[in-house]
Amino acid sequence: MSGIEGYVDMSGIEGCVDMSGIEGCVDMSGIVGCVDMSGIVGCVDMSGIEGCVDMSGIEGYVDMSGIEGCVDMSGIVGCVDMSGIVGCVDMSGIEGCVDMSGIVGCVDMSGIVGCVD
Repeated sequence: MSGIEGYVDMSGIEGCVDMSGIEGCVDMSGIVGCVDMSGIVGCVDMSGIEGCVDMSGIEGYVDMSGIEGCVDMSGIVGCVDMSGIVGCVDMSGIEGCVDMSGIVGCVDMSGIVGCVD
């Protein structure tokens, strides 16, 4: 976790975690699997996540509580709320606010610019 600044709580994590270059508050309690969050700036809450998570290049607040599966959110800028999602999510290149609460299945939102509810 080289280069991290702020408060970090990763209790209950199982697997490989790479959080190099993170700045801010990170709460990843209850995560199972591999997590790569290099280059994140802001507050990240990923409690209850299961699977592989790649959130490189994210800036802002991210809440991904209750997610199950693989999540790739590289290049996202803004606020992301993906509580209750089950499945695979690819949100590369998104800019703005994203609310995907209660989604079940696979979501591909590459190249989206603006607000998504």
